[in-house]
Amino acid sequence: MSITTTPPRRRRVIAGLATAALLAAGGILAAAGPAQAEPEEADRVILHEDFSSGQLPSTFNAVAGEWRVADGRLLGTGASYAGSPARITFGETLENYRFDATLRFDSVENDSRWHALALDMQPDGAVPWQHAALRANTAAGNGLEFARRTAQNTWDVTDTHAAPAAAGVGADVHVSVVVQGSHGEWYWEGTKVFETDQLARTATGIQGLVVDGSTVSYDEITITEIDPPAPEGALVFDEDFSGGTLPEGFAPVEGDWRVADGRLVGSGGNIARITFGPHLDDYRFEATVRFDAVANASRWLALGLDIQPNGAAPWQQAAVRTTTSTGSGVEFAQMNIDGQWYVPFTGTAPYDAGTGRDVRVAIVVHGDRAEWYFDGQKVLDGSQLLRSADGILGFTQNGVTASYDDIAVYELQPLPEPELLPCIPGTVNPGQTGVIIGHRGYSSRAPENTMPAIERAEQAGADYFEIDIDYTADGVPVLLHDDTLDRTTDGTGRIHDVTWDYVQTLDAGSWYGPEFVGTKVPSFEEVLDWLQDADIHLLLEYKGDWPNPYLQTTIDLIEQYGVRGKIIAQSFNFDIEDRLNRLYPELPGMLLVGGSLPASVVDLVKQYGQIGINPSSAPGPEELRALHEAGLKVFVWTQNSASAWANLTALGVDGIITDYPGELREWSEAYNAANPGAGACADDENAQQLRVEVPEASGPGEFIWNIDGTNGIVDLGVAENAGDHWAASGSINPIRVTDTRAASPEWSVSAQVGDFTSGGESFSGKNLGWTPTVRESGGGAAAGAAVLPGFLGGDGLSVSSTLGHAQDGHTRGSALLGADLDLRLPLDVVDGAYEATLTLTALG
Repeated sequence: MSITTTPPRRRRVIAGLATAALLAAGGILAAAGPAQAEPEEADRVILHEDFSSGQLPSTFNAVAGEWRVADGRLLGTGASYAGSPARITFGETLENYRFDATLRFDSVENDSRWHALALDMQPDGAVPWQHAALRANTAAGNGLEFARRTAQNTWDVTDTHAAPAAAGVGADVHVSVVVQGSHGEWYWEGTKVFETDQLARTATGIQGLVVDGSTVSYDEITITEIDPPAPEGALVFDEDFSGGTLPEGFAPVEGDWRVADGRLVGSGGNIARITFGPHLDDYRFEATVRFDAVANASRWLALGLDIQPNGAAPWQQAAVRTTTSTGSGVEFAQMNIDGQWYVPFTGTAPYDAGTGRDVRVAIVVHGDRAEWYFDGQKVLDGSQLLRSADGILGFTQNGVTASYDDIAVYELQPLPEPELLPCIPGTVNPGQTGVIIGHRGYSSRAPENTMPAIERAEQAGADYFEIDIDYTADGVPVLLHDDTLDRTTDGTGRIHDVTWDYVQTLDAGSWYGPEFVGTKVPSFEEVLDWLQDADIHLLLEYKGDWPNPYLQTTIDLIEQYGVRGKIIAQSFNFDIEDRLNRLYPELPGMLLVGGSLPASVVDLVKQYGQIGINPSSAPGPEELRALHEAGLKVFVWTQNSASAWANLTALGVDGIITDYPGELREWSEAYNAANPGAGACADDENAQQLRVEVPEASGPGEFIWNIDGTNGIVDLGVAENAGDHWAASGSINPIRVTDTRAASPEWSVSAQVGDFTSGGESFSGKNLGWTPTVRESGGGAAAGAAVLPGFLGGDGLSVSSTLGHAQDGHTRGSALLGADLDLRLPLDVVDGAYEATLTLTALG
């Protein structure tokens, strides 16, 4: 049976920031937790289908693959890894809705094959589209995902998560996805599993199903229109222009401003502008805007985010053009006091605003940071906004006649100050600056993913440079972020469809500026050749999907040039990281995720054999604590403001990825000069500071070890060349333990060492092992087990290890604990003065 109803007038999403706990009509979907509420009265079932008629419903359009109705269910079959997956479309264009379905994998080619609910797909099934997928092995780290099929017919997987259980074959599972603008929530059997704010939406997309490498049957498909999320914050200013005249408090500065047909209309002037509203530090500014006429496609209108009441420069604005889906369709821009524009952040929306069409826009501002929303979808992040002590709001425009309606301004709570973490050895600590990573090289000073950008990152003092690699039709790995050549070269087409010979003819610099005309697309091999002698490390991102033979090509090149020790790999595609780890376990890798960290993040990172994870948002303090306690690293991308750098440094993240590595280096040096030793474990009275000086390679081959701290000398003597490594030994400063408690409960003393660092160079604390001893017996004390250094196959002291302990009921008394240290280093350690901290913890 098929039920369709005429939906009410579609409601515009304001900002898509808040989420709601919702139930399907039959109580199917609920937010995690005991509370359950009935559906809102405004919710409307748009489509319900149980396939009881035995025929494919007339509103279902089979696009590709095999689709039929049998035994009261819809069956879809699609081939694996298809360039055109099996898909069928149905439903309505809705901004806010819930998509429910009961599904069953009837057969799968392997556990990685999948089906998806299409959340925004054209009626003819053409690319691009947005979907929510699940695999037969839904319990895997990428068992559930939000993903996009791009206009170039490639995959862009934005968010992944494991389901509570595996879907398997032959069992019904009820799934639901809540969509509110660009916000999506994945529900498994009524429990919310994860969410995203990165859904790609279009003006004409509807719903559908997609199947790859499996036969899947469906029943009880329901599409329910729901309300947009409730606005956050307190409404402090609103205007709908129903009074017929210019409202009090609206001050025209330049151009013609009037009220007509219940809207504010602006025209004329060079930069027409009008000011109004309060001064706020944290707020959301919303309005319905419409271009009525434009001089040309480059002209714009803007929301004034911080503008003087008299409209004088300088001011900060958020602009939009009619051609919103191309070029600089949306932007954050500043008019400087000298009358010059500074436009640091530009982006695009999923479709054009055009003329004669209402668009709901919203800007969320927190201090000098902002988010741009277009019809409920976040399309751009900005930082380093120009803020003043008394700037208010307004509209500005150039070369257009535009109308405005339904202004709403909500005051928001400030973002919370980051909570400081305790000192954790082996990581960057709260208040300490992490490594500096130049995003796509020094991409704010040279064309991204080119040798000039990479060389400038090294010259600016970055510790790492990040690059993206993909491969040509003939299997040559090259540097390229997009899956097509169009944006960053004078060529065109998908990189997988063109040869290396063609790529070598292209200009990858002229788009950036005349200084870089003739710059070429580098091959991965060219970068590795350069890296051999460079004073910088590489964070290597694999884009798209990589077959194993092409992965092996990159592995062979890394080994050929001997730079494995300078590289960390990363990818949004967890399957790539998993296969790379199996093919090349010696190469460290990190998972790459958009937004915040996924649930069970420590288990997820360990599942894929990675050394850490790199989110785009600051982790929560507890999340970071858990990762650091597990010995895992966190780099945060792509952070371009001093306020973000300060917040992340206060948290203690291990690295910051930025388009401005030179500026971050200057900021870090200034910060460290003003905060010597801030947050360092060396300030802990229960810590011992270690220092090692590694001589130049041309010297006699000795390590000279000396203490550099307040707890006495930890002297590891002179290292000797042991043939295939350097070796040094010594002893910690003894630890006196006295226990005279009547109950004589058990106690233990453990220790852990951080990385040894010298400037931008480092080596892991894993290289340091020990053999604990009881120097003076008493109190039932026993020595902990010996720990082998990494060179001998152990984990070293990079993980917490017991120095000594006593069992429950031990005799009362005192013992002196010590340990003989065993350091073994590779022969290629760079010369320098290295320091590390050994932190001791007593439990009793």
